[in-house]
Amino acid sequence: MGTSHGVASSPGVATDRLSCQRQKPLIRRLSGLRFLFTGLLLVAGFTIAAGVLSSFSLRGKTLFRPGDWKTRQASLEDTNPVTAVPAARGEALALIGELEGYFSDEPEALFVCGLIESRFGDRVRAVQLWRRVLQLVPEYPDVYVALGEEARLRGRTEEALKYFRKAAELAPERADVFLSLGRLLVDEGKNAEAITALSQHVFLSPFSLEGWYRLALALQAEGRLGEAKAALLEAWRLDPTHRAVLFSLGEVCDKLGERGEAAKFRREFAAQEAALRLDPEQRKSWYDDIRAAREALAAAHVAVGHFFAARDDLARAEEHWLRAAEVDSANVPARMALLERCAQRSAWSEALRWVTDLEMLQPRHIEWPLRHAAILVQLGRIEEAEQLFRKVTELAPHRPEGFVGLAQLAIFRHRDPAGAREHARRAVACEPSAANYHLLATICERLGSLEEAITAATRAVELQPSNPDYRMALDRLHEKWREAQSAKEEPK
Repeated sequence: MGTSHGVASSPGVATDRLSCQRQKPLIRRLSGLRFLFTGLLLVAGFTIAAGVLSSFSLRGKTLFRPGDWKTRQASLEDTNPVTAVPAARGEALALIGELEGYFSDEPEALFVCGLIESRFGDRVRAVQLWRRVLQLVPEYPDVYVALGEEARLRGRTEEALKYFRKAAELAPERADVFLSLGRLLVDEGKNAEAITALSQHVFLSPFSLEGWYRLALALQAEGRLGEAKAALLEAWRLDPTHRAVLFSLGEVCDKLGERGEAAKFRREFAAQEAALRLDPEQRKSWYDDIRAAREALAAAHVAVGHFFAARDDLARAEEHWLRAAEVDSANVPARMALLERCAQRSAWSEALRWVTDLEMLQPRHIEWPLRHAAILVQLGRIEEAEQLFRKVTELAPHRPEGFVGLAQLAIFRHRDPAGAREHARRAVACEPSAANYHLLATICERLGSLEEAITAATRAVELQPSNPDYRMALDRLHEKWREAQSAKEEPK
């Protein structure tokens, strides 16, 4: 998470991360949709058909029309897998009717329909759709990810790696692509390349538990035990109850000769194993089939929602995100999209619902208490926002964001200027970025500490010499310094 921020001069100072920019083209926005491939597989095996579709129609004729999914909505009270799973499938396939009208000129529509088909319909048809997309847009990273997942499911490892590598080449900013690549490389014992891919993944997504864990596996396999332990500890901080992480920490500490730590993590692992056996909700049952189907249905609605959001049809997009949140109470992407939609409309009270959900679903992700605090600032609930920023500093004392928020709130209306400076110093110590130095310089200037302000402002300009705001701040501080020196030299 970046630390770009402005000066805390109004209640909106902490809300920059909530700003909702105009939707980017879907070809660059449909990331992280590989979860459509997880859960119950309705088709066990198949042979890829040669060629591409002779027309843009999925089935030779239109079976669904826009809005049909509303009349086919699966009942969320149905707990019988014999009826609940087909109902989810029917609603998902009806979503195709939302997109068929775009097939003639929208490769993204074909891509999303391929995702739905791959999970609920015909996986052969899904691959055909994706290959058709590549004919229209050869450099479409999401298609390569999707084809890579299909190849992986069919056991064609080298083909899958080829697709994942191509996706990483086309989208080097995509954390999910490097995770897909790194995961398969670890499974195949290609640990040196896996380390490179997974290192890039955690750089882009530092709160990825799976990324840190799999990076640790690759490092351990290469005999880099110290680094493996460091990666495992990052994963452990994200979830101290994760059984695989605890087990691996015990194993790595033992190999490093750290017997005491090894014993501690093994005790924690044993405690989590015992708790799992005692908790009936954690046991595998037929209910998992329903849950998997509904998770995939929610993912389909999320994808369709993003499609319409990219075309500025935000009301229609919101309708699909709301349905996704209703179908799957643990769906994070739908709640993220709804949170951004609320921010775009400045519907801060409504935004509280979604950010609170996200905090509950991902309790160790600092992004959500940060956003929650920013919303509370907008609502004028400054003391509550301050409590959340303090929570962030406890969750991630090595990260600057919580200290930045506290500094901005402390300087706001001159609430605690001295405290603001201490928080800004902590932010700089955590991350000596230009933005953090600029914040420190601004606070020191308000306190009249010109020497420290100039030092901090100089560092900000050195780090980002092209930023006009930083240069103007430094020039202003030098002018104040000259005026102060002249005043001292004037005879009384």
